[in-house]
Amino acid sequence: MEAQHEGTVGSVDISPDGLKVACGTLYGSIGVLDKSNLNYKTLLRSHTDDIIDSDFHLQKQSIITISTDRSIRLWDIETFDEVYEFTSPKEQPLCVAAHPNQPVFACGFEEGKMSLFDIENTEVFDDF
Repeated sequence: MEAQHEGTVGSVDISPDGLKVACGTLYGSIGVLDKSNLNYKTLLRSHTDDIIDSDFHLQKQSIITISTDRSIRLWDIETFDEVYEFTSPKEQPLCVAAHPNQPVFACGFEEGKMSLFDIENTEVFDDF
């Protein structure tokens, strides 16, 4: 059995009964591999650097955060689980605004670009 992670694995531990393996990554996530049912579940995700802006998306009941780690993340307001993650490896996002009643949000970038994101299809509409 194995699990592929987004970043470097920084720590692992095995439960006393040997049925669960916990894994922490340097990218800020913690997951557990359950050997009894061969299931892997991510328990925690986080930004790996400062959060610089956020907005509440009323329709999706989510909080949108952007960070200097160049990621844009949507978090479920009830469970605080990460729902979606968008990354921008070349451009730093600086500000975010959620549409009041459609499943989209806009994000402005340091280089002067603005993008409109479709939450339900996890894609970018256009660059402006």
